[in-house]
Amino acid sequence: MSQTTCPNGHVSADPDWCDTCGARLGSAGSPGVPDAAAPVPMSSPPDSPGSPAAAPTGSTSSAGNFSSVPCPHCSAPNASDALFCEDCGYDFTTGQAPEPVPTGTVPVVNVSTVAGAVPTSVDPLTDAMPPAPAPTGWIVIVEIDPVWFELKGTLADQPCPAPSTSTIPLRHAIVRIGRSSQSRGIHPEIAMDSDTAVSRQHAQLVAVSANGSQADADSAALPDAFAAVDLGSTNGTFVVRSGTEPSEAIEPIDPGVAITLADGDRVYIGAWSRLTIRHTGA
Repeated sequence: MSQTTCPNGHVSADPDWCDTCGARLGSAGSPGVPDAAAPVPMSSPPDSPGSPAAAPTGSTSSAGNFSSVPCPHCSAPNASDALFCEDCGYDFTTGQAPEPVPTGTVPVVNVSTVAGAVPTSVDPLTDAMPPAPAPTGWIVIVEIDPVWFELKGTLADQPCPAPSTSTIPLRHAIVRIGRSSQSRGIHPEIAMDSDTAVSRQHAQLVAVSANGSQADADSAALPDAFAAVDLGSTNGTFVVRSGTEPSEAIEPIDPGVAITLADGDRVYIGAWSRLTIRHTGA
């Protein structure tokens, strides 16, 4: 397998994104895809676990309302008031480095179950998700939305990419949404790799039956609908019903609570990403 060295000096098996710090590689500068922010020099990790972390120098966008600091462990940018690194889990308060994750595995995501919520605990240790019947009759249209960027663009601290659209059939009972990580074995079915305001394991779409319960992946019946579930993402997951538009007053959905989506409803995440769920009638 070919390997590439990123601008920060890390060896990466992923040709597009650095496995260690997430820097843009390979096809940087392609039309419609923003170049990654200038690499942040790697800081030395603390001498021993538990020693206080040195306070990294923050950066502020031209808008003046975004501040980020590089993680001393992996150099990924984080909000200045973050307690943990969103990429590697480094503890900014104690200086405790994260435990290494074995290659090809992903930490188990345990989503809290509340009244009326669809059980959504997922063990994504393998990519062999139990498939729902294919096709399910549902698709997701993924687009870059300039209107959402006007509301949330400062989360990414970079220009909005050129408009683009792609269509993804929903062929599984659980469809993960997030950013890929080769080193951590994270390969979401809906990969939002260019939007850095999207968490690695941000949200998921869950097939549900007419009564709101989670659909049986082994059933021959097609799912009646899909529900959006936030997985405790950093910047939240937002649901906007068909025929309405997002505004400054919009609030994120509660983590772990399944919100059933109808044909034409939209899910907004990150700094510019819009996902529209549609029923094809198939």
